[in-house]
Amino acid sequence: MSEVPEAQFNVSPDLVSPARLRSAEGRRHLFGELSGTLVRGSANLTPAERRLTEEILCQLLSSVEVSVRLGLAEQIADMPEPPRDLAIALANDAIEVATPVILRCTALTDNDLLDLIRARDLPHQLAVAVRENIGEAVTEALVEIGDPKLIEALVDNLTARISTSVMCQLIDLAADNAALHGPLSRRRDIDSDNAKKLYLTVSLDLKRDIYRNFDLQGLVAEPLDAVLGTALNPDRAARPDLLIGKLHAAGQLTAGFLVKCLRDDNVELFELGLARRLNMAPALARHIVRNGSLDELIAACRAISIDRLVFGSIFDALAGARASNALAAANGREAVLAAYGQMSAEDADRILTDAGQEFQQRLN
Repeated sequence: MSEVPEAQFNVSPDLVSPARLRSAEGRRHLFGELSGTLVRGSANLTPAERRLTEEILCQLLSSVEVSVRLGLAEQIADMPEPPRDLAIALANDAIEVATPVILRCTALTDNDLLDLIRARDLPHQLAVAVRENIGEAVTEALVEIGDPKLIEALVDNLTARISTSVMCQLIDLAADNAALHGPLSRRRDIDSDNAKKLYLTVSLDLKRDIYRNFDLQGLVAEPLDAVLGTALNPDRAARPDLLIGKLHAAGQLTAGFLVKCLRDDNVELFELGLARRLNMAPALARHIVRNGSLDELIAACRAISIDRLVFGSIFDALAGARASNALAAANGREAVLAAYGQMSAEDADRILTDAGQEFQQRLN
């Protein structure tokens, strides 16, 4: 196979003539010639020639097809010494063009990424969030945006550098977002204070890993250690009501734990936990879960401030446990979640009061 000749900076007047540049084919041809010169023959260019080549390519970007720009972006992303201005222009291009540059190009600095976050919308921000080794200023800016998908992608990026104060914010957010629990528990850049907060937030199945990975011995209160022992030794939890009592005393009877009960097909433990959280008779909680109206189920979960999306998981898991299996089909999941979001705390309290009175009348 013959060797590819070294690219030279040799643009003929015909190639850049006004007539040629007015046609899409002429612009595409010039773009290809200059791209090859910059990528494969950059070492043979003087600094002035390199700058001129880069400037012309930046001006031609909007004149060529996405597929052509993507081809250049893939090459720029992997260059040892990529042209910075062109890299920035490509990073601000359509997301399919921008992605390889945002993810891999070494020319982009943290300041460039901050400018990109401020100027572009969620797809570009998500690409920044999963880029390796982004700095603390970048991660802070991403968290400030507040989009749940963006935060989840960032937390899952184990190479992202996150300051102690921002990590504290993320763990506070995890109290209402169970999707953050697993990724946070896998990180190794959490200090002991934040690790303790995380331990107090997550469901029991993650406590063991956090307890071991962050060496929390002596930092966690004794009731929590007792709960952890029960989780690691299921035989000690033969009395579900005792486990619920321990969890409640330790402040660990969380929405995450209740959802886990349903995922483990332990509806009885869910009912006992719900009853304890609502301070109602277990029999009434069992009636609401298995035979009550949809409004009663919504009211029970609203009364303990369960997040709307978490309620969606509860609703899905209970479809088979309720007396009316047609509940989901009749109402539709989106309509149910909309009704959940619209119910006020006052309405929830009234519905539960009425449900309690009706249930007592049936018993009498």
